[in-house]
Amino acid sequence: MRKLFYFLFISLFLNPSFIYAEKQEELSQYPFKKRFLMAILPFEDKTKDKKYEYLGSRIADQIINEIFSYSRYRLIEREKLSALVDEMQVQQSEYFKKDVINKIGNQLGAELMLVGSIIEISKHTDKQSLGLISKQKTIIKISLEARVVHIATGEIIVISKWSGEEKTSKKRALIATTGDNKKEEELIADAIKKAVKKIAYQISKNAPVKTEDR
Repeated sequence: MRKLFYFLFISLFLNPSFIYAEKQEELSQYPFKKRFLMAILPFEDKTKDKKYEYLGSRIADQIINEIFSYSRYRLIEREKLSALVDEMQVQQSEYFKKDVINKIGNQLGAELMLVGSIIEISKHTDKQSLGLISKQKTIIKISLEARVVHIATGEIIVISKWSGEEKTSKKRALIATTGDNKKEEELIADAIKKAVKKIAYQISKNAPVKTEDR
């Protein structure tokens, strides 16, 4: 009985879903006057797959919420930034251009700009069949990159990258189906949630402190 309990315990512990993710340490808040004012642009979709275009704005919104919770930057409201970008008729591929960053910064009074890219979203499905039993595993891989740029100097303050994957599985025997069987959209959402938390933490951890000279 003891051996059975030990086996079950080890099995659960080694299951990736039971392994606790890296714990993020507490970051002290900056006094309001020492926080730089930052604008966060929608992430550029470099996958060139139109079905992922909507993710750029979603990622930016999630990062704003996460970074705001650390109280190390002052943030410009997304609606205000979106209105200016629409007025300028700026395309996603132009977000990294210095003149675009300078113009947006000057218009909004921002001191820093966070620009990011969706580097990769790939899907791999592995199917196995043995008589009446079939097994299918799907893996979604995602890579994101973000940079914080000092608008006046063009200096890159922080670079943060994240790469990871989410998996789902489905087993079928006769008419019975088991497994989590998540949809692609759910896997992408789960991966982005992890990426955003990690990127926001790294950017906040390395946030510069504003002095009288800057």
